[in-house]
Amino acid sequence: MWKIVTAIAGVVLLGAAFLSYQNKAAYESEITARKSAEANLDKTQAMLTKKEEELKTAENAIVQVEQELEKTKAEITTVSVSVSEEEKKENGLNDELEQIIGEIASAQDLIDKVGDIEAIEKDMVGKQMEVQRLSQDLASARNREMIARGRQKAIQSRIDEFLKLERDQLNGNIRERLTASVSGVYDGWGFVVINAGDKQGVFPKAELDVLRQGNAIARLQVTNVEPGRSVASIVPGTLQEGQTIRPGDLVRPAMNPQPAAAEG
Repeated sequence: MWKIVTAIAGVVLLGAAFLSYQNKAAYESEITARKSAEANLDKTQAMLTKKEEELKTAENAIVQVEQELEKTKAEITTVSVSVSEEEKKENGLNDELEQIIGEIASAQDLIDKVGDIEAIEKDMVGKQMEVQRLSQDLASARNREMIARGRQKAIQSRIDEFLKLERDQLNGNIRERLTASVSGVYDGWGFVVINAGDKQGVFPKAELDVLRQGNAIARLQVTNVEPGRSVASIVPGTLQEGQTIRPGDLVRPAMNPQPAAAEG
């Protein structure tokens, strides 16, 4: 009988040892997985901190652009005043020129009536010289006006370009022709990485379509931008049913981006 009890006890001990070994292996595997997850979390948090700093830098750059725009507007106001003054001078010279031409005509009539009078001829010569001088002044004034108008047009063109760029950015429009693809997908964090950045015309809040076989399967909104890559989140409700974004999927500017909400 004791042999049977001993055998049973041996089997029980072997089973307990086997279960203990399995539990130890599972625990060690869980510890390794947890350490890996914590390392990935630290890395991602560091990347997010860096992206927030870069976003602050981009916001400062926008403030500088707006300051430059205000400076340019002040400059065009000054040029407009200069153009107005030149127009007044031109009008005054035209009036004076018309008056002298009238005097010359009157003097010529007098000569025709009273004959060759030396004094009148000298006066005529003087008037003609005055007409020549005024004509030169008028030509100079017109040249200055053309230069001022050219400056005004160039400044207005710069303002229009600034405003158009600002509208495009507020509406999420990427103006440059963009060819890019998804280089990384982080489903657990709800974002992806694409292999195009601000050097390729990408900017924060821009909207992009994810393509597969020529069809859009999801829409992204850029959250952070670097020179050669960008981070974008998936716009809720745009991922097609049964689809998942994969590395290598093509990316293009959204066909009909939603305008960005105005910031208070």
